[in-house]
Amino acid sequence: MVNNWLIESFRELGLNLQYGNLRKSRIKTNCFGTSLISDLVDQDGFKRIGSAQFRKKGAFLQHGEIQTNPSRDLWFKLFKEEAPPKVNLKLTNDEIVQHLRNSFLKNKPNINFKNIAIDNKK
Repeated sequence: MVNNWLIESFRELGLNLQYGNLRKSRIKTNCFGTSLISDLVDQDGFKRIGSAQFRKKGAFLQHGEIQTNPSRDLWFKLFKEEAPPKVNLKLTNDEIVQHLRNSFLKNKPNINFKNIAIDNKK
């Protein structure tokens, strides 16, 4: 459900995403270096959205990282490899967040949000 919404929302912004292909994690040092079936990758195979999901007693928690424009210097410092190429969506981070929020709420008037946290670091 969540990944389908992300795929459609980013397609509307011009970024085509698809599911990753690994069933088990082979993460060594870079969590963005592998793509599980819960992750979303671009047409060149770069992981753009890393996701973790948890369900219990009717509750649903989605945690993820959206990586469109990683800092090349920080990426190299952390992972000792080149960062994936930047994605130009021609929007600010705030505009991307607003688009994602609006597209999620579209046609869902009965959704009740509790304890939403959006970390929109610039």
